[in-house]
Amino acid sequence: MEIKVTQVYPMENYKLHVYFEDGRIKSFDASELITSGSFRALENIEVFIETCKVLNGNVVWDINNNGSKYVTLTAHELYDMGEKILAD
Repeated sequence: MEIKVTQVYPMENYKLHVYFEDGRIKSFDASELITSGSFRALENIEVFIETCKVLNGNVVWDINNNGSKYVTLTAHELYDMGEKILAD
């Protein structure tokens, strides 16, 4: 089954509210991710919130705000590891 993100809302506490094509809404805590690897670029909460968007059904952060460097969480990662908020 192909899973796609349709909307994402980044929150002040490094959580994401993620909306999926199947109607589910999940919460994902990214606070531990931002401490290592390429996700360190998201330690600044303003960068985390302002550069977050949906691209090709996944959640990405456009680190340079010009499409030259993305940090990505796939829809499958978010679907499998997110905490369910709502299901149709």
